[in-house]
Amino acid sequence: MYNIKTLAIIVFSLLFVSSCDHKPSTASDQNPPASASGKQIAQSAGVMQNPSIPDGSETIINTSPFLNHYTLKGAANPDTSHQIHTAFLAFQNAVVRYDGASAASCLSSSSINYYSNVLNAAKLLNHDTEHYNAFEPKLPASVKMTARLAATRLSREFIDKATPEQLYETAFKQGWIGYKSLSSASLERIEIYEKEGKQYVLADFIYDGTSSDKLKSRVGFEYENDRWKIDLVPLFVAIDLSIDEMIKKKSLDKDDVFNASIEDAQNLYAADKWIVYTNKDDLFSVKFPKTPVEETFDEVHVYTSMHHRYGQFGVKIAPISLPDNQPAIAKSIQDQAIMAFLVPLKSSKPVCSGGTPNAHQHTIIKCDFDIPDKQSQGKGVWIFTPQKQYLLFNIARTDQYDDKTAVEFVESFTFLDKE
Repeated sequence: MYNIKTLAIIVFSLLFVSSCDHKPSTASDQNPPASASGKQIAQSAGVMQNPSIPDGSETIINTSPFLNHYTLKGAANPDTSHQIHTAFLAFQNAVVRYDGASAASCLSSSSINYYSNVLNAAKLLNHDTEHYNAFEPKLPASVKMTARLAATRLSREFIDKATPEQLYETAFKQGWIGYKSLSSASLERIEIYEKEGKQYVLADFIYDGTSSDKLKSRVGFEYENDRWKIDLVPLFVAIDLSIDEMIKKKSLDKDDVFNASIEDAQNLYAADKWIVYTNKDDLFSVKFPKTPVEETFDEVHVYTSMHHRYGQFGVKIAPISLPDNQPAIAKSIQDQAIMAFLVPLKSSKPVCSGGTPNAHQHTIIKCDFDIPDKQSQGKGVWIFTPQKQYLLFNIARTDQYDDKTAVEFVESFTFLDKE
């Protein structure tokens, strides 16, 4: 059984994973029916026309009653098992890359409905704490924990206007995704269930990759839009049951466990534990918020790391060939390299400076830029050598971008000597 801190980390990491490739949601098509008590509370807070915070019976789904509506057909055949593993691997890879858009295509509508409840709970908490406190005991621990964390870490204005999809995208941008925990996860015992001719898949979710030390949980898969999509609701249900079981076995106070879990999760994601990252292959070192994700595209190497507040930090290294004694041509090549980064971002009005080679024959160009479509901004610093270009960048939401932190990241970069 996991301790309080581990459960807090897993719940927070998994609840904020992503949304699916649905059309923009409306209150009517993204929310399940609300209970009468949920409607009365939400409407008295004046924040939701069609609230979907249930009275507990619609949100707390025990594993056995959940499966009572389905008939177990047996173990999945090799072809279905392969499809399930492929769908899960795509989701894992997207999370590890902090790729919110790709991960958004992996989750089922059931997961979206669950996250909608989380968002509505956070709205109620922001606007009428008294009513929320009266209603909170009816919510499962995972919803309570995430609603409180979201209300603490995100602005009230954002929560009021956000759709579930926007909430998940923000989680990616802020680095809230527990990519290490998901990168080590795997699936076992894939089974097929059926309800009214529709197939549903359940698989054991193995955390940390070992059956002997796994979180007692399962994850579902639903076939939607001609592909298998992940239903995380059974996983959250198992987490809630694990918390309840731990409380019962150890005779703990439920409120104490919940408050300790909140505190542990907040401390985990609030800490600024920057690390010195050294790469002996590309011969550089730099301070990252956490161990970076490494990607290679042909001869281009990219290292990215997310900070929970200050956004994405990265180093991109690519080959380049600058001619000797032809400054005009060299400048044209450098300008093309800079625009190859800025244009796909749809940046506007970049302000750049520098461009004079230093004593080491390195040309350094600094650019500050805005990304209006994403309500973001960033800084890029290009270091051009005769054979390579090194790009150091930081991109964050405009209300979170911190120029001092971006400059400190750039200044921590150093070249290493060949051994």
